[in-house]
Amino acid sequence: MKLATMMIVATAAASLFTVPKTLALGEGTKPRLAVMEFRAQPGDKLPTNCAIVLQDILISGIKSKAMGQCEISAPRDTSTGQASGRRSRGAGGTPRMIARQLGADYILTGSIRTVLSSDGDPIGHRRGRRRAGAGGRAGSGQQIIAVLIAARLVNTRTGSVAWEGQQRSEPITINGMGGMDSATFQKYAEPVAGVLIAMLLPQVK
Repeated sequence: MKLATMMIVATAAASLFTVPKTLALGEGTKPRLAVMEFRAQPGDKLPTNCAIVLQDILISGIKSKAMGQCEISAPRDTSTGQASGRRSRGAGGTPRMIARQLGADYILTGSIRTVLSSDGDPIGHRRGRRRAGAGGRAGSGQQIIAVLIAARLVNTRTGSVAWEGQQRSEPITINGMGGMDSATFQKYAEPVAGVLIAMLLPQVK
């Protein structure tokens, strides 16, 4: 009886000092999803930190709706601890290379840009001028635009695209020639991200 008790105690003690096994890609019980920063259209009317803002919105939304369905990770700027999509500090390369760096089974990536609310033409890519009040113009010194977010879910185990889609925000009135601020972008991007999340989550399995 004493011998059996001593063996049980020794086994329990040994387990405390056992180094956990590092899981290989796809070996965990839950799929792991890496949310990357989406690429912003150069010269657009988006805030400079729109990629980080959207990344945070997506991470928060996925955590809320996934209900423990998957594990979520994101590349971080090691100098600040903040999310960063710059290739010099974040993960770069093919989906398989990124997957090994982040330990991800799926990668969510995409792009952000603004479009004229009336016809979808990109801001800054239209030739000529429109008269005030017509096609994307709310009046003198104003523009009516929308945020267009395109998303792509890549299965890193196969290298194939598991899902892709895009969604446009409600119309946004911009005053003057400047762009929108971060608070405005977040307000209009959150509902768009919610729709995209609802469409992509069933593919994470």
